[in-house]
Amino acid sequence: MKKMVSRFWAFFAIMAICIAVMPQWAEAKPHIDFRFNHVYLNSPGEITIEGYYENTGDQQANPEWSKFDLAVYDEDGNLLWADTDIYYYPEPMALGPGDMQSFTFYVHNDSIPEYHAKYRWKKTKATTHWVRSAG
Repeated sequence: MKKMVSRFWAFFAIMAICIAVMPQWAEAKPHIDFRFNHVYLNSPGEITIEGYYENTGDQQANPEWSKFDLAVYDEDGNLLWADTDIYYYPEPMALGPGDMQSFTFYVHNDSIPEYHAKYRWKKTKATTHWVRSAG
């Protein structure tokens, strides 16, 4: 009998925790992802980044800025160029739930090489700040 009572109280405790936490998980909120499609090294001193913002949340929002680190490597893994804390401030846009908006962004730096052979790039530490908007 004691075993059954302890199981009941354990089940009751788990249910109480779930009931307390579930409303927080169900809160409507935006979530803006900042994604890259491609990075181009076509001009010395300039990188062209093409990508898009996507709202994977369930509330409208306006992305204000994104910050990221970027590194570009040749096909042998040698570092061609890297920088940290690169900021991008998009044109004002309102993204509803499930909306996407493409962008083209240019990074200017004298140390960026012009490179036309195969290369790969890696974006890390990406952060996007947004504000909720009426929708």
